[in-house]
Amino acid sequence: MSYSGKYFFPITIIFILLITFILVSGVNASSENFFNIEVTEKHDLSIYKDKVILYRFTNNSNPIEFVNIIGYVDFNDITISVEVLRNTSAMVKKKPPGIIYKNVNIWADSSNFKTQNNIKSGAIRFRVLNKWITENNVASVRMIKWGKSDWEYLETNEFSKDDIFTYYDAFTQVFTNFAIAGTENKTENRTEILEIIPVSLVEQEPVKSATPVIESTESNEPTETPKITPGFGSILVILSLLGVYLFLPFLFCSEGKK
Repeated sequence: MSYSGKYFFPITIIFILLITFILVSGVNASSENFFNIEVTEKHDLSIYKDKVILYRFTNNSNPIEFVNIIGYVDFNDITISVEVLRNTSAMVKKKPPGIIYKNVNIWADSSNFKTQNNIKSGAIRFRVLNKWITENNVASVRMIKWGKSDWEYLETNEFSKDDIFTYYDAFTQVFTNFAIAGTENKTENRTEILEIIPVSLVEQEPVKSATPVIESTESNEPTETPKITPGFGSILVILSLLGVYLFLPFLFCSEGKK
């Protein structure tokens, strides 16, 4: 039997459909190492000039509860993505300082929107287990972000506390690689960035609700450079499929000769 006659056309179609599905579904759309991502949660909302837009995150594995943005201009359908990481981001040059609770990436999907010229102010509400604070003898909790060459401490305020979690608000105009860190004492040297006018995390007017898109992955390893390009996971799957596709002619040719 001839491989080219009987199998080539259907296998080619299946191969093209698989690659199209992988690229369109956006397997790991950032450049974070695919295996370092524990959970990805996304929301799509429109940004309106001088109005508080609230992105709410609900996955139990995600320490980020809200991202609030006030824009200088109107933008339609801006996706805010939170990637909860297993370890330090593969996109930064060194580990964050302090006792690390969680590493997270927060992305705004539009390269035009994510600049400081378009974001008037932003706030991130996150939560930390009280048990972790007690067990690690943590005196203060701060959110830190990756700058161009080092980690920078953001203005971080304790908001409230219940029996399980303590809730904090951190303020930033830039969405990038972050870490939630604890310090054992308050004399630690650090670069402090008080970036913006704080934004209330209380929803100030009705905002259309977003349906979260939640993905989970498993395992551990690294890569580099930000955002909306096919990630390491997509490339790995595509290369695997390509290898299978190139191997099939030899397999079927050898079977045809028997």
